[in-house]
Amino acid sequence: MRIINYTCYGVSGDTEQEDKIPLEDKKKKRIKITGSIWGGAFFLTLVYYIVKITLPEGVEYRVWLQKTGAVWNFLVMPVAFLVFLVCLIQNSEKLSITLRGIFSGLAAGFFTLYFLIAAGTVAVFGLSLGSEWQFADGIIETCTEYMQSVPSFSTYYEDLGPFLKKEYKPLSDILLLTLKKKYGEKFALAGEWEEGRIYQVYPVSSPETIFCAEEMFGYFSDDYKIMRAKRLMEEKAAEICPGRVLYASDKENYSPATLAKEITVECNGVGDARKCAEDIAAMIAYVLEDDFFGKRDRSVKLAVKCVDEDGESGVAYFRFGNHEDGMTIYRYATDYYTDASLVYKELLYQFDALAGQKEEDSYEETEPSVNHEDSCYFVEGAYKALYGQLFEGEGYPYDCRYNAKGNFYAWLCDGEGELESTQGIFEYTETVVYDRESKNGKCHLFVYYRTYYRDGAEFTTDILDMYAVDMETGQVYISGRHAWEDVGSAEYCEATGEP
Repeated sequence: MRIINYTCYGVSGDTEQEDKIPLEDKKKKRIKITGSIWGGAFFLTLVYYIVKITLPEGVEYRVWLQKTGAVWNFLVMPVAFLVFLVCLIQNSEKLSITLRGIFSGLAAGFFTLYFLIAAGTVAVFGLSLGSEWQFADGIIETCTEYMQSVPSFSTYYEDLGPFLKKEYKPLSDILLLTLKKKYGEKFALAGEWEEGRIYQVYPVSSPETIFCAEEMFGYFSDDYKIMRAKRLMEEKAAEICPGRVLYASDKENYSPATLAKEITVECNGVGDARKCAEDIAAMIAYVLEDDFFGKRDRSVKLAVKCVDEDGESGVAYFRFGNHEDGMTIYRYATDYYTDASLVYKELLYQFDALAGQKEEDSYEETEPSVNHEDSCYFVEGAYKALYGQLFEGEGYPYDCRYNAKGNFYAWLCDGEGELESTQGIFEYTETVVYDRESKNGKCHLFVYYRTYYRDGAEFTTDILDMYAVDMETGQVYISGRHAWEDVGSAEYCEATGEP
């Protein structure tokens, strides 16, 4: 028993002595490991910035590497230093346990605040760098996001591998590649202005179509579709109306280096309106024969300057070409204005608006450029045609009026009658009320009402019929509809383009 006890005590004493030595070694090992990690992180940070400073002019890190560098430098390296610092404090023999806890807590609190600020800074920095992708073979495009008052912009670089990129020059190469992607054909540079911000370009397949392109914040805008349409319209004009001049207004008024926003042509008085409408419809039809204008985002604006006999002018606008889904940007069919009657209607309205403006300015009643009752393009003229064909022969009076909102209606008669659903005799009034233009823009629509009254108050209203009046010919189409949900006659539907 004594031998056993002695042996046990001997083993226990040796173990305590052996455990004490490794504990000190472990402390030193922890300090050495955390210090090495922080030293390695600091070294990599130093290398990152030294390489960045020594890069040739125009060469810089790729976006992914800049974002990684920001995370490493502002988050990873400080974390490594914090771990190393806490390890030093906790393993210091000169500090009491209380002081170790205080200093460790202060260090952790300070770095927590730092991390919150650093994380926000890194996030904002990452957003400011934007994203990058392959623009073309060997070319990278970097695009930043819109932030507050700072607009989005694109920058182009030469691809130098997975880590580096170099600012791409000349920017005109990027422009030509952008145009090729946008329009599917090859372009060439004819000239440039304002230190390479505005360019003159032409398609290789059609050198006579010279247009402008402008760079702003790395994005390019151009007036190719407008200048292409203008060239085609000029070709047609030379054939059917040589005296009618088309021009790109912004280029004529400001500078050839200005991007055109529309094509402009003049209509010289009401007497020229009919011929001008026919010319415009023919020119638009000729342009739309080009498949180019059937593709998406190819809608073009034509401005017709309507000049009256006094030299006063107003502008009627026409859109043609496909914007999206076979419609112009105004949601008309792409070929809507290939119909001369629709063009003429808009010109006529513009001249009428000019006359109305002159009357308003002069405070005197002046002779209108177009008598509304003489033209079915106006509501009054359309009703006059309707009245003459349907109501005049029945002995109804010609009594045109406007309600408080300025909407047109015509009173036909007052009378008394019965209702099928209700007993008694009711007073009624029959009116023809203007509804709207038809969806195809070719007819004015009217509704024939009979409104019943009881004790002086409106009781109910019946629809006796609906009519369409062709603006061009004055032809009246009877729908046979007695409710809004009814389908009109075949002639009515064909004339209006709707049920």
